[in-house]
This record gives sequence, C-alpha cells and structure tokens, in this order.
Amino acid sequence: MMKSISYYILLACFLSLMGCETQQQKEIKRLVGELKHKDPEISFKAEEALVKTGKDAVPILIRTLKGQGDSFELEETLVRIGVDAVPALIRALQDQDKFVRRRVARILGAIGKVAVPALIKLLRDEDSSVRRHATWALGRMGKESNDAVSALIEVLQDQDTNVRCAVTFALAGIGAGAVDAVPALVEALQDQNANVRWDVAYALGRIGAGAVDAVPALVKLLQDDDEVVRLSATGALGEIGKDAVPILIQVLQNEELSVRAYVAWALGKIGVPDAIKAIVGILPELMQALQDPTARGAAAGALGEIGKDAVPTLIQALQDTDPEIRAYSTRALEVIGAGSVDAVPALIQLLQDSDFYVRRTAVAALGGIGKDAVPALVQAVQDTDPEVRMYATRALGGIGQGSTNAVPTLIQALQDSDPAVRRAVVFALGKVGKDAVPNLIQALQNPDPEVRFSTARILGSIGKNAVDAVPALIQLLQEHDPEDRGAVNSWTIPRVAAEALEKIDTPEARKAVEEHEKLQQLR
Repeated sequence: MMKSISYYILLACFLSLMGCETQQQKEIKRLVGELKHKDPEISFKAEEALVKTGKDAVPILIRTLKGQGDSFELEETLVRIGVDAVPALIRALQDQDKFVRRRVARILGAIGKVAVPALIKLLRDEDSSVRRHATWALGRMGKESNDAVSALIEVLQDQDTNVRCAVTFALAGIGAGAVDAVPALVEALQDQNANVRWDVAYALGRIGAGAVDAVPALVKLLQDDDEVVRLSATGALGEIGKDAVPILIQVLQNEELSVRAYVAWALGKIGVPDAIKAIVGILPELMQALQDPTARGAAAGALGEIGKDAVPTLIQALQDTDPEIRAYSTRALEVIGAGSVDAVPALIQLLQDSDFYVRRTAVAALGGIGKDAVPALVQAVQDTDPEVRMYATRALGGIGQGSTNAVPTLIQALQDSDPAVRRAVVFALGKVGKDAVPNLIQALQNPDPEVRFSTARILGSIGKNAVDAVPALIQLLQEHDPEDRGAVNSWTIPRVAAEALEKIDTPEARKAVEEHEKLQQLR
C-alpha cells in the first residue's frame, strides 16, 4: 500500500515537472481569464473565488501581469489577497519584465507596511519608471512608510525628474515623520525643474513645524519666476506655523513689494494675533500690490485673511478699472465671508460687470456672506437684466437654507422669460431644501405646466425632506390630456412627479407609483 502511495506521489511530481497542470491550476487559469469578462457579475465571482483561493492563485496572477495590457483587475485581486501574496510579489521584483516590476510596486504599495522593505529595494531599480512607481507606492502608505525616509532622501538626487517629484510626494505623505529629510529638501528647492521645486515646497509644508529651518529658503522661493512655485512656498510657510512668524515679520520690513505680499499671505494663513497685526500694518502696501500682476493674488489672499478690517479697502478696489483687480478683491471678500456684509451693495453691482469672471466671483462672495446678503439678492432676482437675475439666483442657491426668505420670489421666478434663470431657480430651491416645501406644494397648483414640471423636479431633488408634498405629487400623477403635446406637457409632468415620489420613498409614495405604472401599461 505504501509503495502504491509513493508511486502516485512521484508520478504527480513528475507530471508537474513535465509541465502538466493540476486541476486546481486549470481552474485558477480559467478564473483569471474571467476577471476581464464583459459580464460584471462573472468578473466579480471570479475575483471572489481567486481571493478565497489565496496564495495558491498568486503565481498565476503574477505571471499574467506580463505585457502592456490593462491589469487593473489582476492588481486588485492580488491586493485583496494581501499579506499571503507578499512573498511571491517580492520575488517578482526580480522579473525582467519592467511592466511586472512596475505593477508589483503598485500592488505592494496598496497592501501596506509589510511591503516597505521590498519597495525600498525597488528605489534602486535600473528602470526609472519602476523607481517612480515604488516611490509612489511608499507615498500612498503615508506614515506607514516612515522606515523608508533615509532611502527616499538618497533618491532626491535621482536623474529622472518624475522620480524626484515622486519622492517629494512620498515624503509629504509621511509628514512630520520625515523631519530628517528637511536639509535635503532645502537643497532640492534649488532644483532646475519648477515642478520639483513646487513639490519640494509642498512636502516641507506637510512636514509642518519640524521644517522651520527651511523658512529662509522658502522666503527666497517667493521670488521664483514660476507663480505656482511661489504659491506652493507661501502655503508651506503657512503650514510650518507660528514658529515661522518672527522671521516672516522681519521680511515684511526688508523685501520688495511682491515678496511682502506673499509673506503677508503666509502670515494670514498662520493666523496668530502677532501675524494678523503685522499684515494689518501694511494694508496700504497690500493695496499697492493689487496693481502688480505678479503679486495681486497673494495680496488678495492676505487681505482675505485679515478679515473685516480689510473690507473698506476691498470695497474701494471693486471700483478699479482692471477686471483682474476687481475679481481678486471679490475673492478676498468671499474668504472673509459674513464679515463682508458692508460690501453687499457693491457686489450686487458687480453682477452686471462686463467681465464674466468678475460676475462669477461676485456670486461666490455673496454666497459666502450668507443670509445677510439675501434681501439684496431678492431685489436682484427681479432686475431687468436676465444675466443679473441668473447670477443672483445662483448666489441664493449657494447660501442654501439661509435663503428661506427668498423662496416666494424664487417660485415666481420659475416663470421667468429666460430659460437660464429658470434653471438657476430650480437649483436654488433645491438647495434651500425642506424650508421651501410648503411654498413648492402651492406651486404644484400653478396653471403653467412648466412651473408644475419644474416644481416636481425640485421636490425630487429635495428627496426625503419633501415628504409633506407626497399627496400633492400623487394628485399630479393623474394629469393626462392627450391633446397637449408641448415640450413640457401633461404627458411629461406625471413622469417627473413619479420620479419625485420614488426619491421621497415613503410607503404611500411607492404604492402610488406602482399603481400609476400599472395604469400606464393598460393604456
């Protein structure tokens, strides 16, 4: 008996060595093939079966990673297998196919901390795309890849720009734990590539207070030729926080106007009393900086951070002949929010501005001010200019529930002669939500079919909070006049009412929709 068993074991080994597949291997191959099946259910079941099979499925899955085709389903399956796949994935890092190494790096990154040592080895791969993907994978892990900081510092010198950018992403993901990388990052701020400088500044900001030694170098970067780099440096200084304040206050006294504007913005982001006091002290200079195309964004940002004290100055700037200055000033008022209430009349005037971007930022600013802007916006909804009416309506939608007092006016505007205004009203009333429902129920009785149609749509967008409208919507289901074939007519209104009832989703609403559908089938 023992001899017989030994024979079969030897035979199985021999067949395996000769390339004969076991039944399990054939089944795994079949399932791998079904991962890309056009039927999502078959694909899903194949993935579930492979994950359940576990490590026995890993070798075949890895072999299938070869080539240039899409490998998302394969990668996702290996990630779900998880730790059991790691030993085989680490071995696959030696594969001669760069597509395999690149994909394995992504998979290991998604699996997590247990894969860090293997990914560190990939940072020295001969193929730059593999190094890049390994670095991105470490970045995706965030703080779990703390052990890779030393290796990542070395790769900051990589000849490939994309790899260097990926390193900054990884260090940014690690955050405060990457403090040992600060000296190397400071040196990298001099990189010839603007994208690298931008990313390095971002990484220093993510490290936070631990990057305080980088403040002088970041201040120098505020004179960079690239605006995005300057903005990134400003953000980093703000993220470093209060420890940077003494140095930044000194810079306010010494540097050229554009640099002072960026420094003021950084101080505003930090927001401690000493920082705000310092930038309030240079309000005239910030107004002057609004005239400088290279500094006006930073100046507007700083004015926004100052808050209410900057509002009178910004109201003046809204009258400037340069549309960019008007737009940046409006954005600053948006940042200030409710504290900008004194600017409402001037902002309402900007809804008629000749510049589209100014009009759009005025809407955003009025929305940011909130309910204190509602009375003026209600008046603007009745303006003779349809564009003003549309933008005012959008602003009321941005305020949302704070616009309850505007609901009667908005419902009247459902009959506006301009279709763009009517669309904006639908959006606005949907954002007001539950508080608009009583008025909307009344609007369902309006003789104008387009008003009834739009009102039903709005109630559907409000959803479960529109439960009080269910009886009126059920009544709307009964509308049917075969003679009426307009774009919005008694054939389309019941459909919209049915959709609204489905979204409100009460037992009464569901029953009414079911009965309506049965009736439609009989017709």
